[in-house]
Amino acid sequence: MVGRNVLRGQADKQQAFDVTMRLLQPLLDQGYRLYVDNYYCCPDLWNQMQGRNTMLVGTCRKNRVGMPADLFQNRQRPGDFDFR
Repeated sequence: MVGRNVLRGQADKQQAFDVTMRLLQPLLDQGYRLYVDNYYCCPDLWNQMQGRNTMLVGTCRKNRVGMPADLFQNRQRPGDFDFR
């Protein structure tokens, strides 16, 4: 069965990054937008998408390893957003 060998912890996050990049390979560099939930939101994926002309939109957790500290310094009200 495909996908049954799911790794845990940090390796699991790397696997999510690798699967996302593999699935998006034919769509990169064409100006598409990728909408993700907080499971897939990581700085490595954001940086990779930015370099490949693909916008990444989604929610992210402030305690995620590698997230820029200044991203969460200003408390936002409902309806506010930040983009980079």
